[in-house]
Amino acid sequence: MSRPRRTRAAPVAAGRRRERVVAVAATAAGLCGLGLVVAYADVGSVVAAIRPIGAGGFLLVVLAQASLCAPLGAAWWTVAGQPRARLGAFAWASLVAEAAAALLPFSQVGGAAIGSRAAAVAGVRSRVAVGSNLADITLELAAQVAFTLAGAGYLAYEHRLAAGLPVLRAATLTGVGAALLLLLALLTAQKWGLKAVEFAVGRLAPGAADPAALTGEMRAIYRRPARLAAALALHLGAWLASAFGAWLILALIGWPRPFLMVAAMESLLLAVRNAAFMVPAALGVQEGAYLLLAPLLGLPSSTVIALSLLKRGRDVAIGVPALVSWQLLEVRRHLRRRPARRPT
Repeated sequence: MSRPRRTRAAPVAAGRRRERVVAVAATAAGLCGLGLVVAYADVGSVVAAIRPIGAGGFLLVVLAQASLCAPLGAAWWTVAGQPRARLGAFAWASLVAEAAAALLPFSQVGGAAIGSRAAAVAGVRSRVAVGSNLADITLELAAQVAFTLAGAGYLAYEHRLAAGLPVLRAATLTGVGAALLLLLALLTAQKWGLKAVEFAVGRLAPGAADPAALTGEMRAIYRRPARLAAALALHLGAWLASAFGAWLILALIGWPRPFLMVAAMESLLLAVRNAAFMVPAALGVQEGAYLLLAPLLGLPSSTVIALSLLKRGRDVAIGVPALVSWQLLEVRRHLRRRPARRPT
């Protein structure tokens, strides 16, 4: 009796199972790290630090963060060069991508893939959704590099304000080093990235989009420098606005600090999160980085852990409705595509 021939689906299914196992293991490790950090900062002190914000203050924080979908969606839409009527679809898809990266057991890469899918479900052509998203992510990371370098430079300039704190030098060097490594990766991707994307799409998702059409779309995008510059500026503004969210939380819980110092701390935090991009939602990593950076602003450990937890609570409040709306749209699309049952 001859052995059944192995189909192509078998290794793909095995690969997906391995990815799920890795994602679950990374999530579990991150949750353990988060629990240890909160315990280190003292649970009671963290709860006491959170309490002053109140329901109204937390709602204000949620609304401030939700407003970021406007510049992020506008940047993606600008890169894609789509009609103005599609602007809302890109804003919503960027919100879904952020929610997936923050809440689901995927890395930031998985969140970006879900964002592309959400844009396609909202009516954007698949190759446009994927190609413009890849280009937009590149610009977003480039803006983050500039933001991190500016934050590290500001902290170096203000060294006298934190004299005697060795963590300042370590944080600055870590932030600059991570930013430069990321910049090198971006430059490498500009030279060889398109071929790599074509190969990856052809191997991993042959039915998602035609690889040649996808890389053609990206080449067309990169031939529009004015749009790229506008999107880069929007992303820089969005990163600065995200720092306002942290500044607002600190002010509401009774620890106001100069905005530029908070923005500099957030810029270095982003570099640390990128270095640990395989950890879903940077669980534990974000909290550990805040503990290291807390002395820069003269904040106690319980306050920075409260800041981190409030940011996570904010992400849940925004992300759950976004992901539910995405799933509802997927269901509606599936029902529309189902063939009508013939009467018997």
